[in-house]
Amino acid sequence: MELVALVTQNMGRTGPISPSRGGASWAVVLVIALMWALVSAVVVTESANRGMRRRTWGWMASFVMSTLVAAYSFWRLV
Repeated sequence: MELVALVTQNMGRTGPISPSRGGASWAVVLVIALMWALVSAVVVTESANRGMRRRTWGWMASFVMSTLVAAYSFWRLV
């Protein structure tokens, strides 16, 4: 209990803890874009195997765009 009191007493002196600006948001965009690219690749493969040409092209465009977003967010992260 004393530790909690000490932490709350010193909280005003140290200020609030804020996440780093820029780094975390690009990492989240990268992970989401890579997950979307993986899903798109699976749907493209299944659509191509079943002969659905229009769906294959649409999901291929989605795959390319998500890969470009992932590359850009990786570039911004590094």
